Amino acid sequence: MSFPKINDIYEKNTNVDEYKEANEFAKKLKLKNKKISLSPKMILNEFKEILINADQPHAVSSAIGISIVSKRAKKDGVKVLISGDGADEVFGGYKWYSYLKQLQKMRKNKNKNKNTNKNVNSLLTFQSKNIKDQDILESLSNYDTKDLMYALHYYGSENEKKNIFSSKIKKEKITSLRFFKMKKNLKEIDIINHDRKFYLTNEMLNKLDRNTMLNSIEGRSPFTSPYIKSVIKKYRFNELLKENKLKFILKKNYYKELGNKIINRKKHGFNFPIDFLLKNQWKKIVNETFSNNSFLVKNKIIKKNSIYKINEMLNDKDKNHGHTILSFIGIRFWLENNQWKS
Repeated sequence: MSFPKINDIYEKNTNVDEYKEANEFAKKLKLKNKKISLSPKMILNEFKEILINADQPHAVSSAIGISIVSKRAKKDGVKVLISGDGADEVFGGYKWYSYLKQLQKMRKNKNKNKNTNKNVNSLLTFQSKNIKDQDILESLSNYDTKDLMYALHYYGSENEKKNIFSSKIKKEKITSLRFFKMKKNLKEIDIINHDRKFYLTNEMLNKLDRNTMLNSIEGRSPFTSPYIKSVIKKYRFNELLKENKLKFILKKNYYKELGNKIINRKKHGFNFPIDFLLKNQWKKIVNETFSNNSFLVKNKIIKKNSIYKINEMLNDKDKNHGHTILSFIGIRFWLENNQWKS
């Protein structure tokens, strides 16, 4: 897929479009490579279609890409798509994993000094920007295990959600932090194992399965096979991130096939430019979703005048909030098109 020429805020302003590199790699492997050129309107329409057909609301931006590729594959007569989902969780590929040893050392030192971890209300997280990594780590080293797990790679803190949800929803909803109850003496491998069990299952494989099936395509993720699972559990954290290199084992085994350029390329997620779109081509959708006449306000799901808080979040220079805002838009699209909405 080829995106419009937009800088990627998650990767220090590299270009979000990776088509050129994908095309070069396809030529190296002597494969056919079909280009799907995306526009802001096409991305939004696909997101709406996903939510209209979903049995529950969700807002994983990369699901849009899975659906678009699946739709094209169906048109071209392809029956099965192979996905790389699971490689980051199984082999240790997320960039925050490279900070875990340092972070855990800082936490242990604070515990030795009887400086107990605080339950932080206003979180500094890895979604924060324009802040030095060391300052983020210093803050994270004070968090209890639940807040720490959230802060590593999740969107939408409990406080941020409270500022948007209505009083009715706030009373009834249960904290998302319930999913991150872990032992106090957390080890680096425990964090990876939690991502394998929770994040991989509930987000990554969920989006792959549902959005390939949506287009009558079989989606397969070889990296999550029982065989690989049985092999990889024998490896310790230091072996997965040997010399602090992400996906060390996978890269070592495929060095000859992939080549130096691919192996040493800086990690780049499957990032949709959501924050950019919400501030620009999708601004009308933002205004409709959070206006006082919106479906969500009328049905007492979000507060009146939420748009002011949303605009603050969109213009926040210190943190990315796009996926939190996208989640509310997802709830809106789902409810507006669902027979249970009454």
